[in-house]
Amino acid sequence: MISKEQYGRLRTGEPVFIYTLSSGMMEARVISYGATLVSLKVKGIDVILGYDSLQGYVDGNSSQGATIGRYANRIAEGRFAIGGEIFSLERNEASTGCHIHGGAMGFSRQVWELEELKDGDAPSLTLNYVSPDGDQGYPGKLDVNVTFTLTDRSLDIRYHAVTDKPTICNLTNHSYFNLAGKGDCLEHSLQIFSSEWLPVDESFIPVRIEKTEDTAFDFSLPKAIGCDICEDDPQLTVVGGGYDHNYILGTDRSWKKAAVVFCPQTDITMTVSTDLPGIQLYTSNMLDEPLGKNGMPLVKHQALCLETQFWPDSPNHKDYPSCSLMPGEEYDTHTEFSF
Repeated sequence: MISKEQYGRLRTGEPVFIYTLSSGMMEARVISYGATLVSLKVKGIDVILGYDSLQGYVDGNSSQGATIGRYANRIAEGRFAIGGEIFSLERNEASTGCHIHGGAMGFSRQVWELEELKDGDAPSLTLNYVSPDGDQGYPGKLDVNVTFTLTDRSLDIRYHAVTDKPTICNLTNHSYFNLAGKGDCLEHSLQIFSSEWLPVDESFIPVRIEKTEDTAFDFSLPKAIGCDICEDDPQLTVVGGGYDHNYILGTDRSWKKAAVVFCPQTDITMTVSTDLPGIQLYTSNMLDEPLGKNGMPLVKHQALCLETQFWPDSPNHKDYPSCSLMPGEEYDTHTEFSF
């Protein structure tokens, strides 16, 4: 089943709605501000972080549950070229000088319009946002739909976009998962179906491709997230003491199992599958906010993000899978979180 009600209003007076999708043991709640997943309940346990009110999502700085675009992750110095023209974007991450997550007023800061609701055993919600030509510095008008579909075992998120000028597009969801619903994520077991990852420089920009074997970054077999997180490894310290790195899932768009997370406290297993070439593991190293859900603070290592995506800074690397989108083409990708 699916329901809709008003969640609150922005300071401008614009209303924000919340949509509740239910199927079997699963419940997902999405708000129109940022097309944001604000709750995902599995067997009665809310397995994602967030806030208690709309104001939390407006004031928060960690993109909790939000749809990220036009470009998820970082672009070095906020510059890229397409069609022989160089474009400059807002360098909205002060600590690195990078453009990150589509800019300070990216998709996560916009109110999305309802496109379609479908009820039934697998309820779905489609939200739409039209990003104008020049938005945050990006070329072309981009017409974007994101569809959340819930079954009794999974949440599928599908992204669709078209443009009227050559542009780039790299969309993801930025949910912070804690399958225990409390505490930290360090005892969660994680397996990533990848043997290669991208080390980064001090601006968190990839510098090369490396094998994960015999490193702290090897999750090819299940291991606790906290197993190697405190190792004296420059790659762990440069990103704030933990993981904030892209794992290579391939260079094609085939459907694949990307990662499996298991929580021993609740016996909940989450499998992430996608058709995208990369997945960013982020262990909430920089998370530090005073008020999350239930009035509790949001803190370091409380949760992990598994952001399916094109590789970071891909517009500036010809050897990376391309996220370019041309007029007449369709950006169409989806990721499934199954339990």
